[in-house]
Amino acid sequence: MEHWWARPVQLVLLLFGFANAGVPLAQIGPGTYYVLAALLLGKPIGILLFSGGARLMGARLPTGLQIRDLLVVGIAAAIGFTVSLFFATAAFAGGSALAETKMGALLSFVAAPIAFFLSRGLRVRASAR
Repeated sequence: MEHWWARPVQLVLLLFGFANAGVPLAQIGPGTYYVLAALLLGKPIGILLFSGGARLMGARLPTGLQIRDLLVVGIAAAIGFTVSLFFATAAFAGGSALAETKMGALLSFVAAPIAFFLSRGLRVRASAR
């Protein structure tokens, strides 16, 4: 039964994010692109770099986990509604800069299809465990 509810709940959460951001959808500008670039590039790069650093210090990836899996996880982690919206609200008092950065956070949902298609292209498979 819970699997049936997964898609409707995801749609409601997406609409919830748009409604609570309080941003007109037409408010796109430089701030939008900065936030999108920070999320879509920064998260995967950060996850890969810190995982690589940990491996240099002797840590190992769990059995069955590969670098390509980490890349997909990094891109999926780029979906940044909550924290990005919080920081945008804390950083900007209002006006176009706030609206643009909120829009960038909301548009970070594009990371989901990117991660999906990348995982298909890299042939990332679920663990048998």
